[in-house]
Amino acid sequence: TLAIVVYIAVVSVLYGAEGMGTIIKIAPMSIPVMTLFYGIVAWLLFGSMLALANRQVINKQNVLIYTLFFLFSFIYLNFLREKVVFGDVFDYVRAASNLYHDQPLHSRYLYPPFFATCLQSLVPLGDKTIAFVCMGANYLSLLVFFVLVYKLLRRFGLSGNHAALIAFAALCVNVPVLRTLGYVQVNLHVVNLILLNLLFYRKRVFWSAIALGLAVHLKFSPIVLVLPYCLSRDWKWLAYFCGSVLAIAAWTSWMNSPDYYMDFLKNALNILQHNKEHIFGPEGFAYRDSSLDGLARAIMSFTRTESGADIYFGLIARFCLLLFSGYIVLGNLKWRTYYGGDKKEEIVFNSYVVMLFLMTMLSPVVWVYHFVFVIPAFLIMLRNVRDHGDITLFLVAWFLIYLMPSFDVFPVSYHRLIGVVMAYVLFTRFLKRGDKAGEPYPWITNMLRKGGSLLGNNTK
Repeated sequence: TLAIVVYIAVVSVLYGAEGMGTIIKIAPMSIPVMTLFYGIVAWLLFGSMLALANRQVINKQNVLIYTLFFLFSFIYLNFLREKVVFGDVFDYVRAASNLYHDQPLHSRYLYPPFFATCLQSLVPLGDKTIAFVCMGANYLSLLVFFVLVYKLLRRFGLSGNHAALIAFAALCVNVPVLRTLGYVQVNLHVVNLILLNLLFYRKRVFWSAIALGLAVHLKFSPIVLVLPYCLSRDWKWLAYFCGSVLAIAAWTSWMNSPDYYMDFLKNALNILQHNKEHIFGPEGFAYRDSSLDGLARAIMSFTRTESGADIYFGLIARFCLLLFSGYIVLGNLKWRTYYGGDKKEEIVFNSYVVMLFLMTMLSPVVWVYHFVFVIPAFLIMLRNVRDHGDITLFLVAWFLIYLMPSFDVFPVSYHRLIGVVMAYVLFTRFLKRGDKAGEPYPWITNMLRKGGSLLGNNTK
């Protein structure tokens, strides 16, 4: 590492930009800055692995956990190295430029102004610099996501090796994750904050509340996740949350203007009204939009129903979804379906499994990458899978949402919406059975035990 740093420094000092241009060439299908970034990260990952092994942090007990993490890191590192076209990232770049030049937020920016405010200081460095920062941050956020999913599964009672195996299997081939990276969306940052909110809860209430407050300022939909804390009457957490939300809003307004929150509200309301061309194009809908409104918009276009009927269908469907989700949440709290422990923890943890689905599906637009938000809920549901019917429903739902490539063929492109319906069927099965938080993931334990006995006692 020192030799490479000295080499580049000498060339830069003695020969300047011309010398650097001589030793660095733009290869086909490459972004030079990001190629350099991924090369540095690969070097650091491998060096970290050697250092951890040398210090005996990696040992016989945890070698599988570390192996899966580093393998996962290199899989996505090399995938991103080969990708040169990214969508949506310049929506953030343009929003940061709007703030920097005191212009209204452009119509495609559907988020609170906090993220754009964080990026606006980079505007003098150029649009590509902001895009590169967002792309690099997304990859690092993906590594954090793997660790947090692993920690969450441990919190729900799974052993270290089993948690690492499930996290790896769930994330190494995952269409919503791939599209989040490909579009450079903020979803990974948001879901990481949601997971931190859960993992910090009860032991570090202050940081738990701040984490969700930041998530709400990155993307407004996590505001739904405040409801479990209202149910648990955790006034201390709610006070910290309200304080953090107001403090972030005050900082954002001080950096620019409170008017940008009005721009955000105006852009968000446009989605609920008729002027959707800036999102969907001239047709006003997209087949890959898996929202309840999206399905209604597509059906209305086929049947040539009066424009605007999709709005009423969407409102009625979301109201029914809200009622049904509330029924499942109350059942989960009664039976302690997924988590047993401290009373307030029980309310929050048993509610979140459903609330993550509700948060995602209440949105008037649900793109493929939004299903990153329900990955933790799906993996928690695994702990209650008991029989072949459960396994079949779960695997088919997972396949429809996370393994099927994105395409636009009506009506089969709504397979992710069908996957959500199947997840709710599973919720209902668990409630009818009266499942309680007992031995976690018994079918996985049994499967591994049987596999070990088939391979012999030495490998058990």
